[in-house]
Amino acid sequence: MDWFRTAPLEPGLLRIFRIFTLAVSLFFFLFYGFPTPVYEVFGPYREMLRLLGIGYALLTGYLFFAQLQRVLKSLYLPIAILASIFIPIGCINWAPQSAEMQTQMSQAVQPINSWTVTILLLFPLVLTAWQYSFNIVLFFFAVLGVIDPMISIFIYEEGSQGLYLVIYASAVRITAFTAIGYIITELMKDQRSRREDLAEANRKLRAFARQVREMAVVRERNRLASELHDVLAHTLSGLTVHLEAIDAVIPPEQEHLQQEISRAVESARGGLKETRRALKNLRSEPLETYGLIQAVEQMIEQYSQRGEFVVDLQFSSSATELSKPQEQNLYRIIQECLENILHHARASEVKVLFLSKGSRGLQVIVDDNGVGFQPDQVDPEHHFGLSSIRDRVSRMGGDVEIISPVPESASGSRVSILIPLEKRHDPHHHL
Repeated sequence: MDWFRTAPLEPGLLRIFRIFTLAVSLFFFLFYGFPTPVYEVFGPYREMLRLLGIGYALLTGYLFFAQLQRVLKSLYLPIAILASIFIPIGCINWAPQSAEMQTQMSQAVQPINSWTVTILLLFPLVLTAWQYSFNIVLFFFAVLGVIDPMISIFIYEEGSQGLYLVIYASAVRITAFTAIGYIITELMKDQRSRREDLAEANRKLRAFARQVREMAVVRERNRLASELHDVLAHTLSGLTVHLEAIDAVIPPEQEHLQQEISRAVESARGGLKETRRALKNLRSEPLETYGLIQAVEQMIEQYSQRGEFVVDLQFSSSATELSKPQEQNLYRIIQECLENILHHARASEVKVLFLSKGSRGLQVIVDDNGVGFQPDQVDPEHHFGLSSIRDRVSRMGGDVEIISPVPESASGSRVSILIPLEKRHDPHHHL
């Protein structure tokens, strides 16, 4: 039954199914209880109407029994759809066949059976195509294609005209239903695709809005840092200079005043030191100011100008799903790679690639066409760059592979990193 392990029920499907079965049940009970002259027309069908009303009433009760849905889970809807197929076929083809019907039914009334079955089966077809793939539609109506003629074989005599008519009507019905089911499943497939695209667009929009908020906060912090530097830091610096000048001209006999001035100078210097430390913490790095993508772009532009090499940068949408610590570590890793390329590789082309690996995470590759090196011969006690890269990747729970020369070109070097994606903390998520 793995076929039926599908996405959650389509919105509104179960509610419409319940309304349909309830309305059909009431409809058949209504005609079952009609007096003459309706009785004279539907008299031979009263048993069929009663069974149809009972069948759909039981199906309505099943659909309204919420506990069954929790117990049966993915089988809940398929059972209901199969029941909605068996009820009209069984009740209409089997129940009415009696001697009374064979003698009383007129030729004008005989097509009612076929039309009733077709109309009642059209609804489970729509529900099946609405919720499931076309393969499931074929499965359900393959069952229908077997059940409908089989019941007729038991009812009608072999070779009778009624048997051929029923089999013909069943074949036409199944062919038409298959075509309709294919159209509906294709429409639903397109709708689900559009819905997924919309969800992805909304996710990107939320990520962009988060970045805008973060950039606004960072810019405000930088503005405050600049104002504090221009006002408070300059004031404290100027105050220190004036106090030192005063201390220099105080007569030696004014020892007490010199001590007080010295304390004031030390306080001003301490305040200036703390102010500079606070300003340094308040100012943001490029990564915090612009986000990972723009920060890496700016860094690459600076290194390419210094090293006179061309950089091919490619970003995957998965890069926006990185956590803050992951962004910080990747930024520093790329910076270390570019620093090594600048000083040692003598490269003319560099590639920095962010590649989505689905459930495995994000792969980051830094590739150059330089002279290459022997990774296993690098002394970690004197060259900390590669050790730093490995340590940062390890902290992120990822894997790193350092290759030189690159097999495809027999030269250059490649740093390949694969890290799992963490859920990014968004402090504004619940606002």
